Amino acid sequence: MKIKNYNIIATLVLLSMLIVSCTDSFFVAPPDDRLTLERTFSKEELTNKFLANVYAYVPDEHSQRFVSGTAGPWTGGSSEAEYVWSFVESQKVNNGSLDPSSGLVSKYWTEYYRGISKASIFIQNVDKCKEMPADMRKRRKAEARALRAYFYMNLIKIYGPVVIIGEEPIAIDAPLDEVLRSRNSIDECVNYVNAEFLTAAADLPDPSDRAQYQNNSQEYGRIIKPIVMAMRSQLWLYAASPLFNGNPDFVNVKNEDGKKLFSDFSQAKWDSARIAVKNFIATYVPSMYDLHKLAADGKLYTGGADQKYDPYQSYRESVRGNSFENTEMVFFRISAGNSGFQYELTPFHSGAPNNTYKGSGGKSVTQEMVDLYFTDKGLRIEDDNEYANNDLLTSSGMSKKNYSNPFNTSFVFAPVNTYKEWVKREPRFYADVTFNNSVWLNTNPSKMVTTTYFNGNSGKAVGGNDYPPTGYIVRKGAPLGDWNAGGRACVLTRLAEIYLNYAEAANECAEYAEAIKYLNLIRQRAGVPEYGTGTDSNGFERIPYTASKDEIRNRIRRERAIELAFENIRYFDVRRWLVADMAVGDGWVYPTYHLGGEGGDYFGLNISQDPPTKFFQKVIIEKRVFEKKHYLFPVPQSEININPQLVQNFGWSVAE
Repeated sequence: MKIKNYNIIATLVLLSMLIVSCTDSFFVAPPDDRLTLERTFSKEELTNKFLANVYAYVPDEHSQRFVSGTAGPWTGGSSEAEYVWSFVESQKVNNGSLDPSSGLVSKYWTEYYRGISKASIFIQNVDKCKEMPADMRKRRKAEARALRAYFYMNLIKIYGPVVIIGEEPIAIDAPLDEVLRSRNSIDECVNYVNAEFLTAAADLPDPSDRAQYQNNSQEYGRIIKPIVMAMRSQLWLYAASPLFNGNPDFVNVKNEDGKKLFSDFSQAKWDSARIAVKNFIATYVPSMYDLHKLAADGKLYTGGADQKYDPYQSYRESVRGNSFENTEMVFFRISAGNSGFQYELTPFHSGAPNNTYKGSGGKSVTQEMVDLYFTDKGLRIEDDNEYANNDLLTSSGMSKKNYSNPFNTSFVFAPVNTYKEWVKREPRFYADVTFNNSVWLNTNPSKMVTTTYFNGNSGKAVGGNDYPPTGYIVRKGAPLGDWNAGGRACVLTRLAEIYLNYAEAANECAEYAEAIKYLNLIRQRAGVPEYGTGTDSNGFERIPYTASKDEIRNRIRRERAIELAFENIRYFDVRRWLVADMAVGDGWVYPTYHLGGEGGDYFGLNISQDPPTKFFQKVIIEKRVFEKKHYLFPVPQSEININPQLVQNFGWSVAE
């Protein structure tokens, strides 16, 4: 039996012939949309351009404001940030208006399956290109296979179990039973993607050191074996996490034939995650990757006696993706759309000496996120006696002197007359958050102090539609000079995340010493005291802890919230941990005053007022909605209408 109106899976075969435009470096499109497959794969140049179009489906997360391509609403749609503009798609995540018929819901299903189909077509046809040497065909095929597996992994993160198409693209005139497929189980999805990663890795370059990789500019940014092995470790972390591993709410999500889509709890999955991450670290650190460290003069830190290490600058530059010297970048999209991204991070700066200072400041940090950062003692604000005794959380008092970078005192973090809540915080706070009275990064030709109160130079009264709705602006990844300068990569995975993944998996396997070891590597680079006893390598007294799974889990989760803030990770973390509907903040993932997890009232400063007092009041800036069904996106209704074998996710059906 044949069908005339087939679902997206079959349609993708036609769409894969329509090469979309993309201008990113080697992400360029073939010159003629009407090229036949035969002609495309007869020429090496066109074959490479077809693969470049598969790469185009790698998300450019610098383009989240307009969710271009596969960019997601992950930062503004999490508890760490808020956009000022109502048109930004993350607002729909926050206000609970997404439903199975929403365009955003179908977007990633459609886009990633397009990428999957194009990758499959490339895999099936690349060997026809005799102009390309056989060893290069083998490599390019492995790249496409790895990308296809990565696209499936992203679908799993967003929707849970999906439909695995397999090796062969589905023909347009395929029988109905080949086109209308049911969802595979989570275990089938994970096992398939895992096997695909391993198959791809076997045929990909495996550089022995980073210089060998970086020096080949034509290949820099392409998929290589270490990247695939990092992706594989991330896959197992998600598979082992509570969202997919024994989730009691998902037990009744079944296909029409009764097949369960979600699995019972398995400790073996945590073991698989731990081993996968450990193997990556053992193989590629430090020969290929290492935590990015800079000296006070901005040069790479080598540990020499004449160098002064700077945690602030090291952390700040680890995510900026603008230098081949960044030893921390594992997976990234080169030449991403960063000018618009930098516009969101650069304050409005009315009266600035030139336009290089003047952005929008429209990507704002929630008060909840501000309060998660540690003090300069590496403690939660409620655990720091000096901080609490000085009444820094409630007093409107101002600092009486500059607070400078303790590792490089020439750099002022918080100038005199800064609200005390923002003084004596950890270095990552100053790299991540622009607060009222902070010095802007661009100092050419002169320093600019950012003011975010109502009549401030970046406040609501002067910015029009461009101002921070919470009084804080996301600074992480911001430019040091002209916000409109391009050429930067979008970092998608860096070694700090891999270390924290390993700490988490090791802790869940009761390997507490290993978990603390890698947690401390992150804290040491961040310039905050490590956990344990005695004096650490930065000269701090270590912070005591109890070697229990629950306590270490809390500390890991808090560290992830800070270290990986605004990197499109928290949205997925709180969901895979099954804490996004937390009724009352636990003091680790959410502040204790916050009610509702990813939902509930969110706070910021009173931006409709000016100092000296009312501006510093904490006010509700938004009420968000989060229900259990929001742990996963629903399956697009348009797909279910065409293919009744597709069952809906938990909470989105009429009845469970």
